[in-house]
Amino acid sequence: MTAICVQPKATLDKMSRSSSTTEGRPVDTTELAAGLIHVGSFRCPVSRPEFHEHAPTRGYCFAFPRRAVWIHQDGQPSFVADANVVSLYNPGRPYRRTPIAGQADRTDWFGVAPDLLREMVGALDPRIKDSDEMLFRRTHVTSDAG
Repeated sequence: MTAICVQPKATLDKMSRSSSTTEGRPVDTTELAAGLIHVGSFRCPVSRPEFHEHAPTRGYCFAFPRRAVWIHQDGQPSFVADANVVSLYNPGRPYRRTPIAGQADRTDWFGVAPDLLREMVGALDPRIKDSDEMLFRRTHVTSDAG
């Protein structure tokens, strides 16, 4: 199973190269694709159309924002994603971002295969292990940025 937290237009074949670039660098880059886990970065100025896309992730992922942006996941309260927050994304749930003070989105993300994530989360909450529900029950959690 693929664990991808990239823009929906990207394909597995192009994971290390995005079709759109900013200043010669892909907007969404996979730094490591290791089977069950993918690690990448999203660097997108507000001026890019990708910043304003309303699109779902393709897999389970968690993200570490480096700059503050508003995140709006469909059907959930909006939140400020910054260095003190880990954003959690379930596959297929559309989201969009809104700039704060005109800043670019700079985020590092980790995509995890569903079976591996189910085992990890199930160790903390056994009810999830056999559940068909989305594995992330929250949109974000707090984190110590230090």
